[in-house]
Amino acid sequence: MNDLISVIVPVYNVDMFLNRCLNSIINQTYKNLEIIVVDDGSTDNSGKICDDFSKIDSRIFVIHKENGGLSSARNAGLDVIHGKYVTFVDSDDYISSDCIEYLYDLILKTDSSIAIGNYGFTKENQYKFEKVDEVVQQISGIEAINRQFGKNTVQYVSAWAKLYSSSLFDEIRFPNGMVHEDEGTTYKVLYLSSRIVVSNKVIYAYYYNGGSITKRPKKNNYDDLCFILKEQMDFYKNMEENVLCARVRNRYCIQAAAHYSLDGYYGSPQKIRNDAKNMYKGVWKIKDIPFSERFKGLLCSYLCGFSAKLMSLSNHS
Repeated sequence: MNDLISVIVPVYNVDMFLNRCLNSIINQTYKNLEIIVVDDGSTDNSGKICDDFSKIDSRIFVIHKENGGLSSARNAGLDVIHGKYVTFVDSDDYISSDCIEYLYDLILKTDSSIAIGNYGFTKENQYKFEKVDEVVQQISGIEAINRQFGKNTVQYVSAWAKLYSSSLFDEIRFPNGMVHEDEGTTYKVLYLSSRIVVSNKVIYAYYYNGGSITKRPKKNNYDDLCFILKEQMDFYKNMEENVLCARVRNRYCIQAAAHYSLDGYYGSPQKIRNDAKNMYKGVWKIKDIPFSERFKGLLCSYLCGFSAKLMSLSNHS
């Protein structure tokens, strides 16, 4: 088989990295691609680079739009795709030459709706994709979601380093105007998938760009994450997935403690304490959640309130 695969590349002010990213895509061993490059209102030379690439490769289709953020750019790409499968590549990252072919072959061999590869974190201009002793597993969507709470969180939460059946996005889009957009979307497509194939092979180079919005400690980043975690709770509650709902509540406490203890707090200390207390209520009794995870949530639910109390006292001293 040689199905058409759509590649969505959101672009915003990355002219230093864009050539590397697009070259890694057009030089894929798998050739039947439509490459949708979404220029999200760039103010540097990125838009021109996109157009230049479209002139040398007919598979590239460029969308120029007003700036709306990463979710908006990805959604603009999803609105026009024709491929049976779709993958996402962030424009400051790049992929191995066999990335798409490898993920596609995994899907065909296992009759899965999503293939998940591994990623390498790098600050270098070139990442060496080394051979590994491959470990390939087929798991359910529920198992993939549970792994979002484990050691390899990024591999299962991120939108990239994955190949999806495009039909999974028929009714799903990324949350516009928010950061932590992957956490607001990936769990939904995983939940819709009965069969997912996962490999430890590194096929995606995640480039550390210090200017990225998610790497700046802003209040909005944390507020968006809290909003998305609450949406996850509602989703799992509606699906009667009580353990998953409790794991998200536990994670809410962990994120709150990390934020308020290290980066200062926003809002009422009383509300902080009450939120932590209410979120953790009942979690300890759910034995299906690993002990270490529950214990960390327990500590963080108290630390969150404790740190907020200290800040409240210092503000009145």
